[in-house]
Amino acid sequence: MSRRNRGRLVATPATPAVGQVRVTMGRGVPLVTRDRVARTSREPGPTRTPATCSGHGGSAAKRCRFCRSRHDSGGTDRDRSWTRRRACHRLARRRRATPRAGGEAHAGRPSPRSMSTDSSPTTERSSSKLQQTATSGAIWTVIGFGGGQAIRFASHIVLTRLLFREAFGLMSLTLVFLQALELFSDVGISASVIQDKRGDRRAFLNTAWTLQLVRGSALWLIACAAAIPYATAYDAPELRWLVPVVGFGSFIGSFNSTKLLTANRHLAMKSLMLIDLSAQFVASVVMIAWAMVDASPWALAAGSLASAVVRVVLSHRLPGPGNRLHWDRQIARSMLRFGKWILLNTLLTFAATQADRLIFGKLVTTAVLGVYNVATMLATLPMMVLGRIAWSVLFPMYSRLHEASQDLAGAFERSRQPMLIAGGWAIAGLLAVTPSACRWIYDDRWHDAGYMAQLLAAGNWFSIMESSIAALFVARGKPVLSVTSSSVKVVAMAVAIPVGFALADFGGALAGYSLAETLRWATAAILRRREGLPGFLQDGRMTLWTAVTGGGGFALARGLETTGVGPLVETLAVGTIVSLAWLPLGWPHLRAYLAKRRGASTPASSSSDRAPAP
Repeated sequence: MSRRNRGRLVATPATPAVGQVRVTMGRGVPLVTRDRVARTSREPGPTRTPATCSGHGGSAAKRCRFCRSRHDSGGTDRDRSWTRRRACHRLARRRRATPRAGGEAHAGRPSPRSMSTDSSPTTERSSSKLQQTATSGAIWTVIGFGGGQAIRFASHIVLTRLLFREAFGLMSLTLVFLQALELFSDVGISASVIQDKRGDRRAFLNTAWTLQLVRGSALWLIACAAAIPYATAYDAPELRWLVPVVGFGSFIGSFNSTKLLTANRHLAMKSLMLIDLSAQFVASVVMIAWAMVDASPWALAAGSLASAVVRVVLSHRLPGPGNRLHWDRQIARSMLRFGKWILLNTLLTFAATQADRLIFGKLVTTAVLGVYNVATMLATLPMMVLGRIAWSVLFPMYSRLHEASQDLAGAFERSRQPMLIAGGWAIAGLLAVTPSACRWIYDDRWHDAGYMAQLLAAGNWFSIMESSIAALFVARGKPVLSVTSSSVKVVAMAVAIPVGFALADFGGALAGYSLAETLRWATAAILRRREGLPGFLQDGRMTLWTAVTGGGGFALARGLETTGVGPLVETLAVGTIVSLAWLPLGWPHLRAYLAKRRGASTPASSSSDRAPAP
């Protein structure tokens, strides 16, 4: 057969006899039924040479390119030979219709399965497996990030006894400036690797790493140039050296391997959490050791640099290919195109979450700002843990579901409920026991952190609810919706904080900050409703129960304070009662997770012990 006729089913002679067919499918795959071939063989006509399959090259000595086995190209066993060939051709058609990585079909066309939103058994199994992976990732996030914050909290208690309040105020101003630089230059590298279909390709990862290096170098140079003007603006000469030295950590962090992002993309949270725990532990040891020798803000700066070094070293120890300098213009352009909304969102996120320190730094002394830093650490602990879950676990899960065109509305409400229960329990506990806990843990210099933490915790509850909504917006490719809600908070802060400070001093300013956080959640909830997603009733129920348990616990703590039992008894008693009030909501989810774990491990063990059937 000539090369021109390869890929066609050719019947000879050139003019087909009655009943003979000439069929050609796309990509040169013949489609002939067995009954049709058998019928044409019984009809009268000239003697016909058996048709030649393009997969076999016209020779019985060659192997089929579809199944790599030898088929008979003719002879008395013709019907059985055609049956084998038809099986090969069906397999080839299925392979072309099966979507490759990234959801595209073999021939560049989306397969019907990838476009369908029906809940087939395969789709349900993949969705269930993804949700189980997300649940495991959430647990590791709580263990790792929560453990890191516990280490940080313990070291913070020690440092408050070794350092003066002004040291925490100066370090707070340093960190908020560097965080501003980080967020102002966020071009969406991390979000692009997690969300993009090409996030596992070497060229994509190496381009992201190169862009990360350029960004980190620019950040450090900007920090060095802006240190003196920033120190002059706040009348704090120490900032002239603190900002460049601590800013060098951004340059060190730019060498982080993209293996961290790949692990986050695939919800491999265990390794990430171990790295975070190690970095936090080393930083705490360095800070305490330095503070015992030199009680100055440089102890806090040394811990920040030590954490950056440990994180870089351990990131390159993760399994997988390393990074090298590489630049792909098309990939970089797509990152920047996606990252423009991420950049705007992070700018507004900084203004919404960190601008309070810049504002309060001009309104109060550095000593009061140091107390506020302690209150912030207490009040934001639940928000930081659950926000980490929202962006490290829920965001990748939502992205994979959206990529597979699966049901996002149901997954959103189901995955969000345990997060809201954990957040409501933590916020209610903060509302109830933070004044008593501060009187128990800290000396008299830090007692005002109790009421500050209460006011901040009230607003942080709405931030917890909003974080999962924002993760859903970005996963659906609509970060502009998250930008809108953050913009509302920034405008509300600009109005509410000065008005609150004028009416009720620093406490009024904190209340204005919490009000702005509430308006941010309300805007996101309205946009979520317009997108056809549920959640209003869920948010309302959880907010009501948080207010009831938190307010009731605080009233009980004030009653115990009048009896003189001591702050330790107040904290333990009220914390236990609040936890018992939340137990009926959290226990079903914990029991369901444990049942799934047992169900996943039982079949493997039972099948290995079962005797083979006769």
